[in-house]
Amino acid sequence: MSLSGDPLELDGGDDDLGRRSAAGWTSSAGRSSFWAVSVIAAFVLSVAWLWYGFVFFDEMTEACKAIAAGSSSKGLGALIGGVPVALAYLLVLIPLAAIAVKNYSRKTGGLLLVVVVLAAATVLSVGLSELVWDGNLFAMSADHAECSTFAP
Repeated sequence: MSLSGDPLELDGGDDDLGRRSAAGWTSSAGRSSFWAVSVIAAFVLSVAWLWYGFVFFDEMTEACKAIAAGSSSKGLGALIGGVPVALAYLLVLIPLAAIAVKNYSRKTGGLLLVVVVLAAATVLSVGLSELVWDGNLFAMSADHAECSTFAP
């Protein structure tokens, strides 16, 4: 803190913000990059969760055909839907964490911000998917297919 009493004023340093922001960013370019990638992350996670719902919807609607053919579509949703969601999280986590660690004054604070951003993006993405899938995002699977066992 400087003699002026302003807690946000720097006592020197080569910070390109000229003032330390309340968030602790060491550069405005790093801060801008982080938030730009955060917006992209929300979009990527939304697409991944919509895909997850689509795959489980497909598994549920195709389950009756699979049973009639003497097969099963059980577990297909986890493979084709769950793996891309996990990969999407890795795809957005790595650049967010790299930017935060490099451009945030305290590495733990930057990583905490990454966790908060990913949690917010997850809530947004899952909420959107729940709206699209009528509140059944996690209820769709081959186990919930309503197949009749009556064969003429």
